[in-house]
Amino acid sequence: MQSPMSSSSSSSAFDLHHLSMPDFDDHFDRLPDPLLLTVFNRIGDVKSLGRCSAVSRRFHSLAFLSDDLLLRVDPSSDHHSPSPSPPVDKPRGGGAGLFSLLLHLLRPLHHLLCKKPSPTAADSAADAVNHHSPREVLKGFTDLRRLRIELPEGELGVDDGALLRWRARFGSTLDRCVIFAASSVEPPSIRQPGSPEEPSPGGDGESFYMDGSLKLRVVWTISTLIAASARHYLLRPIVEDHLTLETLVLADADRQGILSMGRAQMDDLRARPVVDAPKGEGTDQPHRTVVPALDMRLWYAPRLELPGGGPVLIGATLIAIWPAGRPAEEVDEPAKWVTESFREEEEEPVGLAARILAKRKSYCLEMNSF
Repeated sequence: MQSPMSSSSSSSAFDLHHLSMPDFDDHFDRLPDPLLLTVFNRIGDVKSLGRCSAVSRRFHSLAFLSDDLLLRVDPSSDHHSPSPSPPVDKPRGGGAGLFSLLLHLLRPLHHLLCKKPSPTAADSAADAVNHHSPREVLKGFTDLRRLRIELPEGELGVDDGALLRWRARFGSTLDRCVIFAASSVEPPSIRQPGSPEEPSPGGDGESFYMDGSLKLRVVWTISTLIAASARHYLLRPIVEDHLTLETLVLADADRQGILSMGRAQMDDLRARPVVDAPKGEGTDQPHRTVVPALDMRLWYAPRLELPGGGPVLIGATLIAIWPAGRPAEEVDEPAKWVTESFREEEEEPVGLAARILAKRKSYCLEMNSF
């Protein structure tokens, strides 16, 4: 039999516990919808929003109204992942061999374009980002206005010490593309003030055509255009699904390449027929949009030393690309929009080099559709 004291003590403990644990009041319910939407837009990351949506039905409905998103695509972790890309700085002879090399470089993006099935039916909304295509992950978002998709890395491998950056804009087809590249980047040279600048090895003249420099830059250009058109193929269904989109960017974490589309470009994509590039039977070529015939302008410096103690760029190259046959009034001065393509603070060394190169002699080139 329980003693009176023990019974009293137990009752007292129960009363204290009861007093210290009032009925649960969900303070999140007091937050107005516009405030929660602002918070979700600040979060932005799709995987984090997936976790938020699991908190409650209200969070689930509001999280999918976010209009400013960042979707990070995780690297493929299955055993079919491709081996590391070979460097693009080593061109190989023969047209077929060149395209075989360039198409091999795009295999990482090819795996992104393929749906990765979920291992179980019970995956969470956050885990679904890792196992589904970007189109499937974004399907629940109904009011998208700004979207940035980030790949884990650029598709194009480069030699150690080499530099490659590209920026492209697409509508139904390529609108413009800018490439900046250098064969190698060296530390700042040490010269006494007033000493003459070291002459550029090889000069800028005919050696550019004779020593393989032009051939290498053609390789850079074709591989970049294949990468950009494969990214465009990935974005097409997203543009089709989300009519409210105003800006769309597909970049990579190391900022090698950035493809962007504005409202005008997305309207053009929805209004015009799009042509896919032919895909060879039994090959691992990526799906991509066909690249139109192109006009190009190329600036080149065998050796470019950036002012203010900046690095030395060997084989510095700047390339502006746009569709052939475009009326003159539709083509801005290439030197202007080329230099504006690298305006962000972290790209300032590249932007400075581009502005210097754009003042030099340029070469005009053409390229057939492929």
